[in-house]
Amino acid sequence: MVAKILSKKPTNAAKIKKDLHAEVNSWLDRYGCKPSQTQPLGIRILYGDLSEAITTRIAQLSVMKQSTVKKADRFMNSIAENRSTKRQRLWATQMKSRGTIAPTSLLGQCLTSLPTHGRPKAPAMAGVSIAEIRANASPAPRNIVDCGIELTPSNIVNWLYQATVDVQYELFRMLGEGHFDKNGQICVQALPDSKISECLGEVSLMWGSDLGSRRDQGMLAHDVDVDLAVFLKRSIDWAPIWNVLSTKLTRKGYRCTAASDNIHFRVGPHDPLVWHEWKELKNEIKAENPRLSRAQINAKASPKFRQGKVAGKPHGTSFVDIEVYQVAPHKNIRIAGTKPFSVPLNKIFPLSTAIFGPLKLRIPTSPFILIHEYGKNVMKKRVAKVITSGGARWVNIPDGVRKISWPVVKLSNAEQFLNI
Repeated sequence: MVAKILSKKPTNAAKIKKDLHAEVNSWLDRYGCKPSQTQPLGIRILYGDLSEAITTRIAQLSVMKQSTVKKADRFMNSIAENRSTKRQRLWATQMKSRGTIAPTSLLGQCLTSLPTHGRPKAPAMAGVSIAEIRANASPAPRNIVDCGIELTPSNIVNWLYQATVDVQYELFRMLGEGHFDKNGQICVQALPDSKISECLGEVSLMWGSDLGSRRDQGMLAHDVDVDLAVFLKRSIDWAPIWNVLSTKLTRKGYRCTAASDNIHFRVGPHDPLVWHEWKELKNEIKAENPRLSRAQINAKASPKFRQGKVAGKPHGTSFVDIEVYQVAPHKNIRIAGTKPFSVPLNKIFPLSTAIFGPLKLRIPTSPFILIHEYGKNVMKKRVAKVITSGGARWVNIPDGVRKISWPVVKLSNAEQFLNI
């Protein structure tokens, strides 16, 4: 036995240290706490040779017991598999209130993504069977409601963040890297591996997405879509860009549609993740009668809705909506708000870098557009739009309701956008 031990090759200390670092980082990224000394990894950390970076990272973290690890795994697995978290809800609420979990960890994001009250029930990421739900063959998705505010389920949040990354990635590769100055002149910064030697335009968050990023650094917890604006040089034709973009996104499993006004474009799932029957009926009437006003559309939709009629093919409520504007130097931009309005170039450009959940994206340089559309108190007053058959109304959001949502899955192809 002694001879066998002596005959073994010497252990590679550098490899052991590297493996330990990788295991510790993986643990911290998942749980946001350090393991207790009764666990194997905790013992290895206690006696192991750790780098200064690892030591600094774990110094201020709280300890997680083995029993808590098991509860955390069950909780995160339930969210990943879109199952009910009712059994773990009390535990999750306690963990969330303590504030001891690193918010950037997977567990921290899972805790942030859930409301304080309500049971998250939503269709699978692949979409739902409309026919089965309407025939009562399968249950309709249940809403997450907190203090009367309907919050977006985590699987839809995951989809929206991933779709935002995919749209931004493809647009950046086609438009090139650069920025507009306050006068609308574009400055080029060529990417090393890009075939484009000029910058055709820029991409920015808009509307509710801009508001969420500017006010709370993430997607609004009650928002069901992401709004983007593409600002192009005056001489650039958007049509060929959209043709290439929609082709690439279709190959990735998205459904791309264009409105007749050549301003609004939409990227969504092939099958709806969730939908609202009243809103779908209005959209169908709007598509058939594009010249009708909002009041006329409501007047046509209301009697049909009361009679139990539904849209032929729902498209859902979760999209990445894209608005396209051309930028002429020294000229205001006409923004398509509820009522179109002109915006001076220096209220939009140069675009600022802002935080949107785990992503780092761009927003207009000032909240001018938001204030014009939503009012001067938009940065302080929190309201949510509630859709009913009688139209939309705005309600105040209580202080205790969750403000923003983060994805609880790893985003693909997002390296250049991550806020790290």
